[in-house]
Amino acid sequence: MKNSEDRKVSFIDIEADKWLEENRSPKHLCSMRFRADYVVDLMGKKIGDCISIDEATVEITQLGKRCFEECEFLKESKVPCPLASGVAFAKMKSV
Repeated sequence: MKNSEDRKVSFIDIEADKWLEENRSPKHLCSMRFRADYVVDLMGKKIGDCISIDEATVEITQLGKRCFEECEFLKESKVPCPLASGVAFAKMKSV
């Protein structure tokens, strides 16, 4: 796992955020536990890419997030959770 310095800022993709809002339920643990700092379009982003936020620049350090083993969605679903790939973490690059 990345250290906390590499995960200072969190992002959720627009479509993953929409799914999360539509599926908010205790059955979906991430819908109850995860809150991103920003909603952005992550399409095509990769580790090392930079995103500007106001006057700051952050560098993506991680794409996706781990799933909670106790998540009912993970146990029951035949499709991957959108948060497994629809989340990014970043560290401050410049202010």
